[in-house]
Amino acid sequence: MEKETIKVHDTRVTGISRQEAGALVTIALKGISFQPGQFLMVKTCDGEVRWGYPYLIEEAGPESVTVLAPARSDLYRQLPDSEVAVWGPRGRGPLADGDGTVILVAQPATVDRILPFLRSTSHRCRLLLMVEENPQGNCQLFNEQISTVCINGVEPLCVALEGMDDSQIIAALNPREMLEFRNFAPREIQQKTWMFMPTKIGCGIGACVGFLVKSSEAPFGIKICEEGPFLRLDRVDLEADIHSFVTRV
Repeated sequence: MEKETIKVHDTRVTGISRQEAGALVTIALKGISFQPGQFLMVKTCDGEVRWGYPYLIEEAGPESVTVLAPARSDLYRQLPDSEVAVWGPRGRGPLADGDGTVILVAQPATVDRILPFLRSTSHRCRLLLMVEENPQGNCQLFNEQISTVCINGVEPLCVALEGMDDSQIIAALNPREMLEFRNFAPREIQQKTWMFMPTKIGCGIGACVGFLVKSSEAPFGIKICEEGPFLRLDRVDLEADIHSFVTRV
């Protein structure tokens, strides 16, 4: 099989809307198609040294693509007409084909990671289960688009998910809660849960082997930039890699 050639595009930021969860940054880029859960590698050009960074794709039009830039990222600080280099989309979208129900699971600090699914498939998403110590005040976070259920703790979350037999689960949790979820969730839940792997991505093309998630299915590990950042939970050896994952606050 011929190896994939990944093209780098030198382009510009055409718009930026700063919000509480980060900034929605629009970049001039033609003909991009993507699946929710894929990301775009973006390198800013306003300093001597800048590395590419992965940004989840929110939407794409005929002339541009919009990504979500966290408040502490290089891209968040850019202005319209700033020069950037981009490549992608990268990774694989985890959404199953069809019209089945999708359950989105997140904590307040990780909600931005599931927003692409919420925006693109709200008709399929019946519940957003928030995991936190004090859920008061967050249960209506997306009340206009989707019913939101707040559950206080990972163990009751797993119990609630057991009753949703045919639903696909797409989750984004901080490392401690990821490990708790894996320990509490029965195997049938793990097999239908796609979990965001909160790790740094290096080159974004699979060449640097900067981060491989350990897995019993892959002797050399799973390349996040090719198969992630959402991976089926039962494929991943969390104990081996949990120290390398990034916590969001």
